[in-house]
Amino acid sequence: MAIRIVVIDDEVLVRKGIISSIDWSAHGIEVAGEATDGISGMELIRTTLPHIVLTDIKMPRMDGLELIRALRNEYPDVKILILTVLEDFPTALEALRLGVSDYIQKLMMTPDELLQTVVKIAAALPPGHRGDPLVQTHDERPDKAGEAAASESDYTGFFDNSFVAGSQERESMRLGESGEPFLRPAPMKNYLAMLDLDEEQVSQQAFEQLFPRQIERPTSVQNVKDGVCQWVSSVMLYIRDRGGHLESAFQGDSPFEQIHRFESYDTLIEWCLRLHQVVRSMAGALKHTHRVEINKAIDYIDTHYMDNIRVKDIARWVHLSENYFSNLFAKEKGVPFSQYLQEVRVRQARELLEKGNMFWIEAGEKVGYENPKYFAKMFKRYYGLTPLQFAKSR
Repeated sequence: MAIRIVVIDDEVLVRKGIISSIDWSAHGIEVAGEATDGISGMELIRTTLPHIVLTDIKMPRMDGLELIRALRNEYPDVKILILTVLEDFPTALEALRLGVSDYIQKLMMTPDELLQTVVKIAAALPPGHRGDPLVQTHDERPDKAGEAAASESDYTGFFDNSFVAGSQERESMRLGESGEPFLRPAPMKNYLAMLDLDEEQVSQQAFEQLFPRQIERPTSVQNVKDGVCQWVSSVMLYIRDRGGHLESAFQGDSPFEQIHRFESYDTLIEWCLRLHQVVRSMAGALKHTHRVEINKAIDYIDTHYMDNIRVKDIARWVHLSENYFSNLFAKEKGVPFSQYLQEVRVRQARELLEKGNMFWIEAGEKVGYENPKYFAKMFKRYYGLTPLQFAKSR
């Protein structure tokens, strides 16, 4: 029996793209339906009883967080995958606290990345659930007292490994009290900067600043786990920005589900250290490659150089602001975007002229120059001859 998934998003193109861009049935997955918001989504879920819910966060009437809370109350065993954007990580973090299996960047996801994430979640389903509805009746659910006892037990296990420093009484840090944030911006920024260096010792020191062996400030279990989730999200984006996929390093279910199952600080930090070593290794291998957005821009230029290409259009296409994209392109390629485009065009024009069967004005038009004088000026700048002189010299 197929694994059932429903897709909930208020953008029709996103929904249709998710459903049509992947051959779900080839992977034993059935798209049981689609909905435009949380209210219609809950009705769909009650009707189809899916194993996995793929939902956007920001939707009208009932948003993703409200939907997740309702699901956790009514169908606690259903796996949830959320769509989010870079600017909305705090909301994604709240969703992770509610027990979401994973999240994926809405504007940057590829069909393959989405498929692999869903397949990984499906593979982590308990064997008895892989064909049966993930329904748990109210009578089968643990009572509130049992839930509280389990939570308190988890809390104690964490604090046995020095979440609170020195002589501070554990009793002052009740479960649910937030304390100070675990992950601070300055060490995080320093850590990401150190990943760009080849010095292993320096990056190790940056890691230890983020994750000390003993916590010196009062905090809470939730703050620590939230901080680790934020760190994992940051390093996943760091690797993705360089053309890699850190997701391949995780075995079984998502890293966020793994984080929330840890019961001691020591084992959590050991897990973080192993991931840090993987990140270091992947960063080194990807160091001499371009960021994925720049590779996409270069591929587009190489195939559409003859069209009216504007930097703002390319920036929008790779989901970056125009200024940021322009600066990033110049940094990665060593030349401004406009210069790179000119180089591609005149190189293509030269190849046409070398064949000797095309008038120079026509060659300019073929590579995107509508003004012959401007084409001649650009060609001479790069090759020292006008296109006419170059054609005669062949």
